[in-house]
Amino acid sequence: MRRPNHRVSFGLGILGLVAAGTAAAFLALASGGNAASNNTCAQGVNPTQANCLFVSAVPNVLSANKTGLLIVRFKNIFANATATHTVLTATLPSTGASVSSISASNSGVTCSQPPFGLTVSCNFGSVPGGGVVSMYVQYTTSLSAGSTLGAFKGFVGFDESNNNTGTTTNDTFETDSGTTSIVGPISSTDQGADQGGLCTGTLSATGFKTTNGNGQQANIGDLPASAPGLPCTPVSVGTTAPSAEEQAACMARLGVSCPADTAYVFFPVLANNAAAVLTVNYPTVPSFVTGGWKNTPLFEFLSDPQPGDPGHLTLIQLVKCGFTPNPSPDSCLLGDPKKFGSQGVSFSVSVTGSLLDGRLSP
Repeated sequence: MRRPNHRVSFGLGILGLVAAGTAAAFLALASGGNAASNNTCAQGVNPTQANCLFVSAVPNVLSANKTGLLIVRFKNIFANATATHTVLTATLPSTGASVSSISASNSGVTCSQPPFGLTVSCNFGSVPGGGVVSMYVQYTTSLSAGSTLGAFKGFVGFDESNNNTGTTTNDTFETDSGTTSIVGPISSTDQGADQGGLCTGTLSATGFKTTNGNGQQANIGDLPASAPGLPCTPVSVGTTAPSAEEQAACMARLGVSCPADTAYVFFPVLANNAAAVLTVNYPTVPSFVTGGWKNTPLFEFLSDPQPGDPGHLTLIQLVKCGFTPNPSPDSCLLGDPKKFGSQGVSFSVSVTGSLLDGRLSP
């Protein structure tokens, strides 16, 4: 994925937008080696992450009455060796989550059957060198809005050949997901709280609206296509207070703090890289914007790591779709801004999805 969120901020004649990929960490899966051994599938700690195993709970903002998705994905990074007796396992947080269904990327795979407990698994058998297999766990939560759902733990176990000595050893590696913020439910009229998130296989249920206490809105229309390979398509949208990194980006570009909450949207890459429509509405225009709502631009935060500052962000102004060059890798404005209410401004933004990790497709 290109960055955790597509995010937008508002200030000095600008609005800032952030489009969110996933809250999951990147995983750059290495390749190479010629024997399935832990010499190349390495276990990291703090955070717990193995370089052959990607684990992500998406979206990382989940509405209390909706379904989330856990992805556990293993890549056999040994080019010429087969990992045998390969099993992917997921352990749910001790409280707050229940499995609703399990599926696998491959046919003929044996997975846990209901009633589900806190630990579920899929047996993939042999995975050739360079092969990728995934387990998908759809889940619901019993936690209320304002709660945090703890991390899921993902494991891969497989047999290695011990450099062809005639013996085998079963190795196990672990990667933990991030936590999930539980937010208010989405109503039957598709109205959420200040943030919302879900994973659904029904495209007509992917769109919803969010409104914060200041009347600022971030609304996602129904997605035009699903995410290939996934059993459901995750999406989240909303507004949050600007982070320290976002405030620094506003100061650097505008000379002032971000004057409104940051809007964000997340969904993975859709079939044919289809773009969704995000509408961001602001009830007022900053007093230092000259010319009123018609002259209010929208900005996007882009990841711009610097030495000693890996979270550094840069603020770029969005342009209309079709304008070149487009400084954004995934967003553009659908026409001119429109008046919102009596004093505000509204933008329609075309946004494409983000990769779930840096190398792998579902």
